[in-house]
Amino acid sequence: MADYQDIRGLRVKYLSADPGEPASGEVWYNSTTGTLRSRLTSEAWASAAPIITARRNIGASASSTQTAGIIFGGVPESEPTATSLKVETYDGTSWTETNDMNAIKGSGASAGASQTDALYAGGGSPYTTNGATVETWNGTSWTETTNINTARNHFAGSGTASNCIVFGGGPPYSPTYAITEKWDGSTWTEVADLATSRLYLGGNEGGTSIAALCSGGDTPPITGVCEEWNVPTSYTTKTFTAS
Repeated sequence: MADYQDIRGLRVKYLSADPGEPASGEVWYNSTTGTLRSRLTSEAWASAAPIITARRNIGASASSTQTAGIIFGGVPESEPTATSLKVETYDGTSWTETNDMNAIKGSGASAGASQTDALYAGGGSPYTTNGATVETWNGTSWTETTNINTARNHFAGSGTASNCIVFGGGPPYSPTYAITEKWDGSTWTEVADLATSRLYLGGNEGGTSIAALCSGGDTPPITGVCEEWNVPTSYTTKTFTAS
């Protein structure tokens, strides 16, 4: 049988204490405890409980956790031209339907810091209408608040329910928007535009109003351009290329 040195080309370290920051795959012998130790990293997706109502283009508080999540709105697969009021929370095991939003919507921009802090802006039917309404969630109920300045669908957000930005998007098909709006808890203000207007974009919803990422999307055509929101007034453009 091959030993560790044959497999890895390295000898097992003989240490009196565990190393502070062992590398992934590192193996050592702790002489104080008399144990052989290792750090093995295993990363994989695992199936979990399905949501109660199947749908796409859902909003979420992206900074909520794996055991305290929340999703809202979206487009039911059974009614592809409709939108949803439904809100569901996740406790790490199962989904529970909670208080609905006030207005049906999907394909909007979402932000939020936790299961009790969320915002959903704009959105509407994915094929026929776009919206400007905004709602915030406090863990118990949804409250309609100030509309965004430019009604749109298929855009992204970053930040919390009281301090965020939303960017990009457009009507269901064209034109596409580069518009960015910043929310301070009471007012939406247009700030620096994206360098590349687009919809169906990806945004790091778990980011902040001063550190955000916008990647991909459809200009059209489909683009790989990535832009970073620079604290807090401009975008720096980068381009991802296939490798």
